[in-house]
Amino acid sequence: MPVIVYQSFNSAGSKVVGGSSNYAKLVAQRFTRDANKYAVDNGHNALVMPETTPVPSGPLQGPANLVPVTALPSGNNPSLNECAQPRSLMGSHVNQIWQHCSREIGQQAPAILVCGELHDPAEASGGALVALPDKVRRVVSEPSRAGKYLNNQAFTCFSDKGPLVEFLASGNGYVVYRLHDLLIAFVHVPNEISKDNQKTISFYREISRNIQGRPLDVVIGDTNQKGQNFTARALQELYGGTRTYENAIDPAHINTVDTLIGPRNGPYRGDGRSGTNAKATEAFDVAVYCRETVSCPRGFYISQSSTGTTASDHLGICVEVERASTKPTLKRKFGDVAPQAATDPNLGPVSKRGKFSLDTHQ
Repeated sequence: MPVIVYQSFNSAGSKVVGGSSNYAKLVAQRFTRDANKYAVDNGHNALVMPETTPVPSGPLQGPANLVPVTALPSGNNPSLNECAQPRSLMGSHVNQIWQHCSREIGQQAPAILVCGELHDPAEASGGALVALPDKVRRVVSEPSRAGKYLNNQAFTCFSDKGPLVEFLASGNGYVVYRLHDLLIAFVHVPNEISKDNQKTISFYREISRNIQGRPLDVVIGDTNQKGQNFTARALQELYGGTRTYENAIDPAHINTVDTLIGPRNGPYRGDGRSGTNAKATEAFDVAVYCRETVSCPRGFYISQSSTGTTASDHLGICVEVERASTKPTLKRKFGDVAPQAATDPNLGPVSKRGKFSLDTHQ
């Protein structure tokens, strides 16, 4: 059963790509500092797994270290302008996700890991921030009206599963992959859309149309939703109530697997937060799946401070997915249009063209 991962980093939409490659700018961002303050004020310790750098590997033996989350330095400290620091910080954060997946979910590395709000091509000046083998990296970005690529409209996707993982489509706030026979949308829903029900439905309708009318099996990412079940309800409404969507992990009761809090008396305990954002108040980062087509037997969140240093304002989310047991059906290639999709009134007309083009902005 494959594992999918989404980790959003914190970027300012007004900054062009590369604006966060400077460590001083990275730690100066308000929401990252809010996440760091929340962790420090609540006595968080990071359970840091052994890792190999710079490239994540399979599961490593050895004890984990319990590292207190420390306060970020002032962003105006001139000594922070060292190019290697964000590369080490963000790369190590992804390494920690890799190792926690291996330990939490049957020694499985992620089948696909998508970093949102990160435009991180291997050919970037000075090298990529996240060091994974170039052959498994794909950068998808949508340009602004000024023609510049912005971090908050970018996704950097990693997978080493070859033909089992296929890029299908991308647009403003999303990228879609086929994993085996599951259709998975990784999203960073724009703020101007995420709080309005009809705009949110239209957002997911566009995604479905861009994959030839096929309904989504899983949506995972930073939804910016205004309620814990907002995304699930929007998807159900989009498909006319014929499909049931629910959260893979209850966002009201979150314990990040890499966080322990040591009270003055008694054992260490989990952080027990009720949100995925910087102050643990909103369930923005979720995985929503269709119960009729998918099962999600296991999943977990990872904190913003997996190395002991805060790297983001978002929790990372890891979910195991598999095709739900159903009666046998005729197999179709992805490019073939499902009969019900061609006349689905919720999605509108669907073109009966061949396989979807894999061209994208890079």
